[in-house]
Formats: sequence, structure tokens, C-alpha cells
Amino acid sequence: MKKIFVLFSFSFIISFTKAQNDTVIFTQLGHFYYDTSLQWSAYTPLIDRMGRNYVYTASVDLGEVTFDVSNVMNPMPVCTLTVANLNNLKATYLAQVNNYLFIACGGFQGSTQRAGLSIYDVTNPLIPVLKDHWDSSAFTHGCAHVVVSGNYAYLGCMTDGVVILNISNVNNIQFVTRFQPSLISCSQANNSRGLFISHDTLLVTNDCGGLRVISVANPAAPVELGAYSNAAAYSPGMPAYNKVLRLGDHAYIPVDYCGFEIDNVANPSAIVNEGVWNPIPCNNFNWFGADVHANEIVSTLPTANVIMCSGGDSQVLAFDPTQTSPPRLMGEWGVPNDSLIAWGVDEYNGLVCAAYVRDVIQIFQPYYGKWGGIQLLNWTLVTGENENYFHTEELRIFPNPSSASCTIALPQTIDETFTIDVIDVMGRIVKTQTVNANVNGRNATIDLSDVCAGLYTIRVTGAHAMCAGRIVKAAD
Repeated sequence: MKKIFVLFSFSFIISFTKAQNDTVIFTQLGHFYYDTSLQWSAYTPLIDRMGRNYVYTASVDLGEVTFDVSNVMNPMPVCTLTVANLNNLKATYLAQVNNYLFIACGGFQGSTQRAGLSIYDVTNPLIPVLKDHWDSSAFTHGCAHVVVSGNYAYLGCMTDGVVILNISNVNNIQFVTRFQPSLISCSQANNSRGLFISHDTLLVTNDCGGLRVISVANPAAPVELGAYSNAAAYSPGMPAYNKVLRLGDHAYIPVDYCGFEIDNVANPSAIVNEGVWNPIPCNNFNWFGADVHANEIVSTLPTANVIMCSGGDSQVLAFDPTQTSPPRLMGEWGVPNDSLIAWGVDEYNGLVCAAYVRDVIQIFQPYYGKWGGIQLLNWTLVTGENENYFHTEELRIFPNPSSASCTIALPQTIDETFTIDVIDVMGRIVKTQTVNANVNGRNATIDLSDVCAGLYTIRVTGAHAMCAGRIVKAAD
């Protein structure tokens, strides 16, 4: 693979939100940004579901780029399936079933392409083997999504609707049918952008057309069971339903560019909205100045009951799926106007990967995105009763690196007995110490001599506040 990449480093940031019960804390790990001389982006990240240390990315003009993340502080690209490998189509989305990687193909931004699907065997992620590729000139508006269930793959093909393929023989993809969800009048387009399948029911987010519930009990003859659009909740702006996740009777929907919505789909013929998180609020149809471009979504189950979605300029957002009215933001990662735009996000076994788009000419209004590539994070779920954690400054820790003990300068917000946790890059607490804030002149010391060399997060938790910083533990 031709290596035309540049690495950058940034300061460490952690965000907190006011919480009723639980709070999500994100910790920055490593990142990899593509060469800024080219308009290279990553749309969708997919952490390998076989437990191997790889992240696959749908990197549009670059194709599918695979990263080795065995060193989470230094992810590196190790394999690329170029656009040429995908029958000259851009890579836009990914799904994985065991050792098969399904790549949605066909650019849907700007000059659109044919919709397509490539299936690769990634038994050895460094040597992917093409099983089959399908695309069709009958569908020319690109492909934004792919989900796989049993013998079928479902493609979200924008204005062409949903294309269903038989993939029972991965060496011979067969077209089954195209289904066009019902259309409603809206100022933008009805685009089948997001899909989620459970049992025989397919949820389709149809851009400004809203949400559709489709029965695919017979994949050759889909039947629409219900439709819903909640435009009034975003007045005076316009909602664009991007992706969708279903847990039980609820559909969780990132809304571009307004925020986040939760709908009850227990009765598809009478879908009920239960909550909207709309912090902007949509800015009078004007995207400029809006910080939330919610797009992709993932559940952390079974590890924990948290939902994460990409938030554009807000990068990564974490929501409590158990609170629907209104939705509760549990945590966030990212600083508005920092020239980083997260298009996609994935989480698996405590590791979070955000995919960034480069957008110096602001195609994806209103954001200025200087870097395309990926960012790795880990996250911690902090539980408690009515804490009031909030965004605060980074801890000052010295010396850093440290080979023995380190001193923590306590912020004024910590004014009571507190706990110091030392957390490794996988989110595990390796050491805990309880300290009284009134001792040692606002400084606290923790012994690291029994901690292995590596990168750690130091987290200070009091009764009413929390803050954190990062330290490198040097070899003894």
C-alpha cells in the first residue's frame, strides 16, 4: 500500500455531563490522520468482531483501509482495498459476519455512483480475499448502508430505496428485489440512508422522509408496515433521519442535523415519538453554526447499556437508552470548532473508534474538517446517585512521565474526600486510593511503582465533581 500519511498529536480532553445516575467518560487514545494535501476521509469504522486487533474503515475515495490497533496509542494502516478493488466504486459502509466483510460501494455525495456490494474473506485481515462483487447501473445514486441477516444483504441505496441481495452463496451474489419505501413531500430528498434489521423487520431511515418499518418475512416481497416523521419537533428546521438502532420496542435515531430522537415502534402502524434531544434547535434551516450532525449509532450491549452516536463537530455522544422522555445525554467527546468532524463511530469491548471526514471546503455544512482518519478512545461508565459531574479542566500531573510516584494538583472543585483511580487503556481500574483534599496544600500523591509501564488515565472523583488527566508510566 502506498503510504502517504501524516501523524499529528493533540492535547488530552475529557468531557462530562450532568447526570442523574450514570456518566460516561471518554479517554483519548491514539489517532491516525491521512495526508492533508488530499481530500481523504473515513466514513464508517468497524472494529473487528472476531476479537482481533484490527479496525476496518470505509474510507470513500481510498477504498477500505484496515488499521492494526494492537498498539492503541499508535494505530497504523496495514492493508487497503482500493477503489479499483471495488470495481471503481467508493467504499461507504461496512458490516461483518464472522470472517466475511461486507463493503457497501458507491459514492452518494456529489457525483453519485452505481450501488454495489463487495464481500471479502478476512480470515487473515492482512490478506483479504474477494468472494464476489455486485453492482448495477439500474441504481445510480450510490449506497449508504448495508446490513446482513441470514441469507440476505440489504442495501440502503438513497433515492433508489432498499436493494435486497441473496448472499447464501458468498461466491455468487444474486439480486432479489428493489423496494421503495413510501415517499412524503419534503424540501430535501427521500433517501434510504440507514437500516436496522431484527428478526423479520427492517427499519429504514429515509432522510427527510422519516422512519419506515418494513416486513421482510418474505425478502422477495417486502411490505411496509408503518411510516413516521416528526418534523414538527424540529421546527423551524428540518429533520433528516440518518441511521437507526432498535432495542426492544424503541428505535434510536441520530437526526441530521438536529440531534437525537427515540420512537416507540411496538405498533408499526402507530409509531409514537417518546423523546427528542434537539440542542440547536436546527438554526432556522441554516446549518452554519450547528454543532450536532448526528449520523451513525451503535449500542454497547452486552458490555453495558449505553448508546453512542457520531455527532459531527461534537464527535461522539453517549445516551442513556433507558430514559426516553426526554433522551438523556450521558457523556460526550469533542470540542466544537476544533476542525474535527466525526462521520461514523463504532464501539466493541470497551474500545471506541471515530471516523473523521476531511472537509476544508465545507461540503458537509457547517463544519470545517481539517483531518480525515480515525481516533481511538476508551470509555468508562461511572455509576452513582444524583452526581453532578461536569466538564472541567485537565488534571495537572507531575512529573510526567513518572517511574515511581506522581503528584496531582487538585482543582478547586475538589473540596472533600475523593478517590483517585488509575485506569489503563482498556478502561480497567488498576489502582485506587482515597484521599482528603485538605491535606498537602491541594496536592495529592499516588504511588505508581507497582503499576506496569504504559499510558494511564488518572481520574479524581469527589462527591460533586470529577476530573481526569493522562500520565505515562515509565519503566522502573
